[in-house]
Amino acid sequence: PSTSREMPSPREKHYAKPKASVEPVLLRWLNAEIGCAPDQQQQQSQPITDLDKSWRSGVNFCALVHKFRPEMVDMEKVRARADATPRDNVELAFETAWRELGVRRLIEVDDIILR
Repeated sequence: PSTSREMPSPREKHYAKPKASVEPVLLRWLNAEIGCAPDQQQQQSQPITDLDKSWRSGVNFCALVHKFRPEMVDMEKVRARADATPRDNVELAFETAWRELGVRRLIEVDDIILR
């Protein structure tokens, strides 16, 4: 008789639940990555405190794209544009993400700004 144990099927595997909610970890990562961490000299974005309202102005989407292609999104201009609407900012971020990074638009602008 074989003494080796059979591998459980994927449906039989039991994965450990995370010890903490994923949201706080994601929020810390986002704030650190796009320039909202407390130790950042110049903040590129607005503080991200949740995964909903913090994104409605579009500034944080622009900052996220800026993180990967800083030459394509000038955050000083984004923050200084008094006439820009949240729709303008989200459109800028989404269009640049598609054109420069190949990131498809998986959510509509209205789903973000009209919530």
